[in-house]
Amino acid sequence: MILIKLFRIPFNFIADIVTVIGCGIFFGTVKSKNNSRIPDKGPIIFVANHPNMIFDPGLVRYTSSRRLHYIGKSTLFNNPIMSFVMRVLDVIPVYRSQDDPSQTHRNIDSFSECYKILEKKKCILFFPEGVSLGERVLFKIKSGASRVGLRCEEENDFNLDIKIMPVGINYSNPSRFKSDVYVNYGHPISVSKFKDLYRDDKNNAITALTSEIEESLSELTANLGFIEMKNAIDYLDIIYKNELISELGLKIKNSDHQFTASKEMIDVIEWCMENCHERVIEFEYLASRYLRNLDRLKIKDTTITNTRKRLPLHLFVYNTIRDFLLFPIYIWGVLNNLFPYLFTFAFINTRKIHQAEIAQFKFFSGFFFFSLFYSIQGYFMFVLSKSIFITILYVFSLIPSGNLAMSYNRGVLEFFRYFRFVNIFFKKSSLIHEIERQRDDVIDLVDAMRNSYKERKIDG
Repeated sequence: MILIKLFRIPFNFIADIVTVIGCGIFFGTVKSKNNSRIPDKGPIIFVANHPNMIFDPGLVRYTSSRRLHYIGKSTLFNNPIMSFVMRVLDVIPVYRSQDDPSQTHRNIDSFSECYKILEKKKCILFFPEGVSLGERVLFKIKSGASRVGLRCEEENDFNLDIKIMPVGINYSNPSRFKSDVYVNYGHPISVSKFKDLYRDDKNNAITALTSEIEESLSELTANLGFIEMKNAIDYLDIIYKNELISELGLKIKNSDHQFTASKEMIDVIEWCMENCHERVIEFEYLASRYLRNLDRLKIKDTTITNTRKRLPLHLFVYNTIRDFLLFPIYIWGVLNNLFPYLFTFAFINTRKIHQAEIAQFKFFSGFFFFSLFYSIQGYFMFVLSKSIFITILYVFSLIPSGNLAMSYNRGVLEFFRYFRFVNIFFKKSSLIHEIERQRDDVIDLVDAMRNSYKERKIDG
């Protein structure tokens, strides 16, 4: 206990630094919304969805204004060293029946620890789904957070004013490097408003509070109501999402607008699954046929859409000059980052990794290999230049030039796809016209589904 208290401050300081650096390096953008809804003081139970095993706690830590304690599965504490680190980082073990049914009685001590934290006006982060599977689905919410909040209020005669703060964590792709993240904070739920119901019937109060948490998380996340929607939503993300954003007058690169478009697509598909399921089946067939044909030609949907847009001459000239000037930096970035990238890629692809754990493997293996190679490269630069100043400039150029190389490379690949598209068009124009017609069929069907959904909403 003395060691834990001694190491708590430096470990949490290091964790804060790692969180900031990790979010800045691994993700493209991290945007949070409605942080002002978080109370500045008083006990809070944060409840968040859990699509990414390691980054979710860090993202709430990164975007919230409060110091957090965490609920973590007991298996994280099996190793003595890990157990010490977890304790130092203010993680409280919870004993799940699927891990070891004989240990669930120990949750009494864990919950007692939670009560003490809340009584001190501090905060705890729960992941009430209880699992992290990397799926774009909000799994059934468990009642742990509700039980802790209500029980703690009961022991303090409902005078603590505990708030439950729902947090929606939305990734453009939870396992892809440089994906975007949108963290959405909901309205705080006052536990004390369930006081009368809890005193009359504890189980009903716990169920009611858990249902409110689930409804709030559902509104804050772009998750599917059921897994059967996954194919349809994946196809819409590729083919229709940007069309919808443009139609709504929104900005494609705005995370908030991306979230708005995703929610509308999910609402439409959910409604159609219940009311016109045959249209969803038809959409999946048309979309999969269209995308299979694109794969055969080794082009993407963006290639089709970009060829239909006429880029203004001044933008074409600007992009050409910009790409020409950035080309030397692109080469510099490739030469200095290729080997650590290849080692990381090989390490990840030679292992069987659960989908929810891919991001953390990418992060830690990438951190290891890039740090190793950057250290070696920095050493050789110092040996060659005999200058600390030049070596520091060189080392500081590695990450920005690597990021630029990744972005530039996407443009290069898109150019070659476009070149391939033009080549196919001149050789087999009828094939391209057929693929464009298939895309139009998909768009027309989605428009019809959206119109039906809107009409029913108006009638309702």
